[in-house]
Amino acid sequence: MEPKFDFVVFDWKGTLEKKGGNKKLRQQKAMDAVKKDLSVLGHDPIHFESVYLSKTKELKHQEAEHLVNVSIRERMDMIFDLCNITSSITRNRIFNIWVKIYMDVDSPEAKLKEKESSSMLAGWKDILRILQNNGIPICLLRNSSLTGEEFQKKIDSKGAGEFFHYERNVVLSGEVGFVKPHPNAFKATLEKCGLEGLHSSNPKRILFVGNETEADVIGSNGMGWSSVLIRTTESSSNGEADYEIDDLMQLKEIVFGSYDLSDSDSDDYSGSDSDDFSDDE
Repeated sequence: MEPKFDFVVFDWKGTLEKKGGNKKLRQQKAMDAVKKDLSVLGHDPIHFESVYLSKTKELKHQEAEHLVNVSIRERMDMIFDLCNITSSITRNRIFNIWVKIYMDVDSPEAKLKEKESSSMLAGWKDILRILQNNGIPICLLRNSSLTGEEFQKKIDSKGAGEFFHYERNVVLSGEVGFVKPHPNAFKATLEKCGLEGLHSSNPKRILFVGNETEADVIGSNGMGWSSVLIRTTESSSNGEADYEIDDLMQLKEIVFGSYDLSDSDSDDYSGSDSDDFSDDE
């Protein structure tokens, strides 16, 4: 039996990786570290924090209203300008401190195995390998202010580097300039992953998998694609999604129907990829 779909596009947070719950804590830890460093360098740390909070609030309002996005680098550069921090050495130093703590993209190697098992959804690697081994290309579309290089570190730290690379099949809203559900975010995926032909001829054979009805389901439906809601953060799409699942391995039936894949198509699925919510955002 032929697969029902020719391409699968995934969201990341809440779809492949569990949603963490300590964003505010990491933000405060990052700010404390940055303020300490700024003080040593002769800058006003209190002023920096005030400008950061004000500018972040302003940008979030703009993003929500216009569905546009700026990268975390662009955001920090705006704040540096407003604080009259002109030294490129200082700007890079502060930016790297912030990214390391707030985005947690430089986790120690010793914690890699633990992070893989605790922060990703059960079955994530199995389903990606099944798709890969059966010739179904995959792509990643995420609302994120990280740059491609920064997000790649996170992907690699989760053990997903064999499936995704920012130069090949990863699209980030911060680099595109638009957030889901804006059509331009999805159009960027067509261009990045070479889907223009399939989209023009039979868009329903592109399957989008995400955990948010508005951003993922309605956004992909608007492109004429098929949609899956994985119910990790929402109990229902209220009929908007073509499919709703509670486990990533259910995608096997959606994509291949009753097609009997051999056991060699993936590692034995144990459902033990993840047990506890990660602290990562």
